[in-house]
Amino acid sequence: MNLIEHFDRGVLANPDKPVFIFDGTETTYAQAADQNSRIANALRNNGFGLGDKCAVMSDNNPLAFNACLGILRAGCIWLPVNAKNAVQAHCDFLGLVEAQVLFFTKAYEGILDRIKAEVPSLKLLVCLDDNSDHGPTLAEFIKDAGTDPIALPWDDERAQVIAGTGGTTGKPKGVVMPCRSWDCFIANMLSTLTFDADTVYLAAAPMTHAAGAYAFPVMTMGGTILFHDGINPQLFISDIAKYGVTETFLPPTATLAIMAQPNVAEADFSSLRSFISTGAPMAPDRAREVAELLGPVWVQLYGQTEALAILTVLTPADCYDANGTLRADRMDTVGRASPFAKVAIMDEDGNILPAGEKGEIVCRSALVMSEYYQNPEATAEVSTHGWHHTGDVGTLDDHGYLRILDRTKDMIITGGLNVFPSEIENWLMQHPAVHEAAVIGVPDDKWGEAVKAVVQLKAGAEISADDLIAYCKGELGSVKSPKTVDFVDTLPKSPVGKLLKKDLRQQYWEGAGRQI
Repeated sequence: MNLIEHFDRGVLANPDKPVFIFDGTETTYAQAADQNSRIANALRNNGFGLGDKCAVMSDNNPLAFNACLGILRAGCIWLPVNAKNAVQAHCDFLGLVEAQVLFFTKAYEGILDRIKAEVPSLKLLVCLDDNSDHGPTLAEFIKDAGTDPIALPWDDERAQVIAGTGGTTGKPKGVVMPCRSWDCFIANMLSTLTFDADTVYLAAAPMTHAAGAYAFPVMTMGGTILFHDGINPQLFISDIAKYGVTETFLPPTATLAIMAQPNVAEADFSSLRSFISTGAPMAPDRAREVAELLGPVWVQLYGQTEALAILTVLTPADCYDANGTLRADRMDTVGRASPFAKVAIMDEDGNILPAGEKGEIVCRSALVMSEYYQNPEATAEVSTHGWHHTGDVGTLDDHGYLRILDRTKDMIITGGLNVFPSEIENWLMQHPAVHEAAVIGVPDDKWGEAVKAVVQLKAGAEISADDLIAYCKGELGSVKSPKTVDFVDTLPKSPVGKLLKKDLRQQYWEGAGRQI
């Protein structure tokens, strides 16, 4: 199916039901369909159609998301742009994929001169919410456009979305997501989670990433999307009760911010059916704390941009036994392969490894991208031995539960031994004084790389570096324990809450003449 057809299913089932709620204002399915049809026809009237590339740069709001739907209805390719990224990141990505149209909100008008200068392929800019010298307002753009249906080809490999990835580790790559990937993603979500016509889905994380992807199964079933313009912990807590939120998603860092609120234990989460966490592994002790607080609604997913979002799933049924007792032994996993994915562990020679052995996590699924845009070399690198390679290291147990140990690129080689930072990070975060920790390798004349921990303490907590090192040695031994500990007020994060280890490493490796 074409991605817009999933939205149209919701229109047919519930035309007068709210599809969007934002700042107390409701937009029905019929109203949204009318507007995104006019956006699509306006694009066609201006010469943009099948395969043309259109971006939307905005914070979360229904108008911006409906512009994305209009792009898809026109047969164009949606380019998700996280407005909070650095300007150079916008220029790099939009230039790479040769963007032709940019919808934007007035708040980001100040960076457009630079974007236009560095992205010569841009032909049209449309301001969604105000007047602008850079192009027409949305009202002007769609003024003479009708709502005529636009016939789209039936082609499972036709690109729907090109998403940027790799911006935290170098120049971005464009991940081409075809129709079949989205169909598989939606089928996976609907067959494993709780989305239905009664869904009220709270979207607080950026709609340019997983939060936006999860909106499509909601709309397929005729549910409602409640938008938040960013993550406000107190508003998040209160709106769950106010609107009867049934499903939501947050990355781990935002989840922990919610759980740190002083009133969270008294909050009313009774309407929740699924609280989804994905984007990065959560330390097992933290996952257990969250699951105990929320009850049997905690869901962890594992996927990546290149393999759309749900390769594995840890459901409430996985987390609790028949007596309703939390299964602590599964809190360090991200569940089992989703219904439409096959996951395995592979060694460096392409051999599939037995249960319990460490190796790279590989997968086979219709979820997997078509390619990296105009980058056959990078595509080939992740497509060897007949599997898609995630770049993550993990193990599968005898029951198929996946444990993520680390990124292959984050592995520390110290004295010739491989050390995976996540094991040390998880142990550090079990200490009552530690809020968050990142472990990296730093240059060392004796060991090649030495293990360093960079730690953010909990508010009011105190502990010395020597005491934390001793705490690690008692559990992990001397090889895996940090040689040094630095304390920081905050750890560097991307706009979607991912730890930026490249930025963290850079300050220690600058001038070393090497990176390993």
